[in-house]
Amino acid sequence: MKRLLPFLLLATLIAEYTLILSTAQALPDHFWKHPYIHIYDENGNERSEFAVGERIRIVTYFPSPLYWVKVIDPDGQVKYRKLVWSPKTKEFDSGLLDNITDTIGPWEVEAGILFWYKVGTYHVIPVAPLGILGTLAACFTGLGIKSFKTRHHAR
Repeated sequence: MKRLLPFLLLATLIAEYTLILSTAQALPDHFWKHPYIHIYDENGNERSEFAVGERIRIVTYFPSPLYWVKVIDPDGQVKYRKLVWSPKTKEFDSGLLDNITDTIGPWEVEAGILFWYKVGTYHVIPVAPLGILGTLAACFTGLGIKSFKTRHHAR
């Protein structure tokens, strides 16, 4: 009996392995698709940085037909929460959302169920309308000072 034990163990492992493979192949294709989160601007361009007050659109996919989508601001407050029921496509499109770019800093978008979820991030940055002009002015000022020093040292 001691000589048969390793062979029985090997036969059991092979049987379990074939059973697992046959079960895995029987699962639908959407089960193997990984969850994703895409964040778009008003024009439909995928981005990760937005200006304060800009409207955004969130598109998520999760293999489960029932999952939640949350948007969390930099202070840790939940600004948007939606329970998604989508048994056919398992996709969610939020449409254009307001008031989820009102605080400067990193924002999080979560989609998932219980302990299995996907996290996406986007950043809200301040808009400096005169920033480019200020930068150009600083450059020309710096070049002017340098050229002034160069002219006076040459004499």
